[in-house]
Amino acid sequence: NWFLINLNLEGLAKRVREFGETVPEQSLYKFDNMTDTIALEPEYGASAAMVPLFADWPGRYLLLYTKSDNVDHLLQLPHNGKTMVSWSLSSARVAEQIEKGTPSMEARVAAIEKCQRAGYTVRARISPICPIRDWRDDYRELVQQLLARTEPDVISLDVLGWMDPATMQEALDVSLFDDRYAAVLDKLIAEGFRRLGKHVFPHDMRAEILRFVIAQIHEVRPEQPVSLCMETVDMWRELGPELGDMAPGNYACCCGPTSVPG
Repeated sequence: NWFLINLNLEGLAKRVREFGETVPEQSLYKFDNMTDTIALEPEYGASAAMVPLFADWPGRYLLLYTKSDNVDHLLQLPHNGKTMVSWSLSSARVAEQIEKGTPSMEARVAAIEKCQRAGYTVRARISPICPIRDWRDDYRELVQQLLARTEPDVISLDVLGWMDPATMQEALDVSLFDDRYAAVLDKLIAEGFRRLGKHVFPHDMRAEILRFVIAQIHEVRPEQPVSLCMETVDMWRELGPELGDMAPGNYACCCGPTSVPG
């Protein structure tokens, strides 16, 4: 485990503004992609340096990305509606049994609600969706809790990946997985499969998961914008009718460089 920690925060904020003026086509800035800075606040001080910077920067928005429930330091900052906060969300059992040491599902949903009440645009990335036993019940519960208490600007969906099958088996307790998904991992390992990009599970198994979660979201809130994270064109083609206005060439991503509120 390692962290990327920028210490000269005032200098960093100044350079972000200077650099940003040279790329007017970029309207959203994610802070940051390598470290969950929210978990280090308020002692770190990055939120206090970055949030006011964007508050008076026309057309530019800050995105804070976190898995944490440590949000009280954000509630009084002068964000002027120009900072969004996006959470990586997991089901209750995944948070407890796979993402050990992280805040619970309930704590993260409560944090989203706090920030929403403080006027922040909030987003949710249900990620990584882990195919544990009875995953349908788990993710149905997650969707119901999330949408009962919050109104995310967009929800993005992302199935567990980024690791070769052998690495996944070593890193995670795959005995928790649904038998079908665990058997696929065994088969891929036996075949010497090496992922290309992020995907490990085959298209039809990812589609099964994504289609189910999309249906749960729209059952509770039919108008809720939903997008896919880092998925293939084939997946977008298959699920496009269930995603409404979203399309692979034009969709709202939780952290895309032009995916500003609205």
